[in-house]
Amino acid sequence: MVASKQTDALLISQFSGEDIVVVEIIQGNFKFIAASLYLDIENEITLDLYKIENILQFAKGRRLLVAMDSNTRSKTWHVLTTKRGRILEEFVISNPIHIVNEESQLPTSESNKGTRNGDLKIADNKMVTLLNNWQCNEQESFSDHRIITFHIEKSKDITNDYNFHGTKYIMSEEGFIKFDDNFIKEIKNNFKISETENLDNTL
Repeated sequence: MVASKQTDALLISQFSGEDIVVVEIIQGNFKFIAASLYLDIENEITLDLYKIENILQFAKGRRLLVAMDSNTRSKTWHVLTTKRGRILEEFVISNPIHIVNEESQLPTSESNKGTRNGDLKIADNKMVTLLNNWQCNEQESFSDHRIITFHIEKSKDITNDYNFHGTKYIMSEEGFIKFDDNFIKEIKNNFKISETENLDNTL
């Protein structure tokens, strides 16, 4: 629904379907591609990521904003990581896109089954620099999902704290430990070292 006479929304039918809607938002000279997706937990997430990859290719060189109910859990946006969450996490890392959700005391969805933070907002390099004031609101909606709001700054002169111009790497204590283990393993294999304590002497 578009509630402004100054804003047009054009449906991009070749990418839209039962659980996905893709539109081009136009407001004067400002344009961007917006997608809304529901990732069914019963489906293989790789099939949904393939759809997102097609949208990325279509929007290449333009601004892209994706809003999704991902039905995933990852320590990046939740308290634990599941297989689906890991797959989505790796997809984000390997593409020029960024999760723009910010820390909040409120979960993005809440029901009698518990709370989740699976409602994600994802933006490409051009769009992420224009987004600010992300908020998860207490305002009630007609579903178990909270209303998420943010501002899009259209001015070309806008400067803010977002400065993403390449692939974003997800860093966590778990990730650093895994990196250390893999790094030591590679050094041992390449330099034929049997014991970890001999690394310093050998190198």
